[in-house]
Amino acid sequence: MRIPNLRLLTGMLMLAAILMVWTQSVQSTVVAVEQAIEADTHNVNLPRRPDGLLSVRRCNDCKPELLHVSGATRYMLGPSTFVSQKQFLDRLREASMHDGMLVVFYTPDDRRVTRVRLVLRP
Repeated sequence: MRIPNLRLLTGMLMLAAILMVWTQSVQSTVVAVEQAIEADTHNVNLPRRPDGLLSVRRCNDCKPELLHVSGATRYMLGPSTFVSQKQFLDRLREASMHDGMLVVFYTPDDRRVTRVRLVLRP
């Protein structure tokens, strides 16, 4: 009975070795699909039209970066409430400049904004 157990163990070890070699050869590279910038509300200028340029500074002394906003850009209040661009701009105007921050998500290859989230401080 020792020989069948030995064969089973040998087969399992060979399978493990094959799987280790195979998984190393098929590992994929991680590609950044989206990046984000967190900024205080007073460091972001949003366009009034659906298509335009959004200007964002990462800090008060940082140089502004320009990103493209389009009709496909989504606007969020908090973690999961999607609203229209007009509703978003109205809520942003109501909030004090120091009440919150904006998180601007964009694609790094073409610098297109995918969504903008307003996060109010408690």
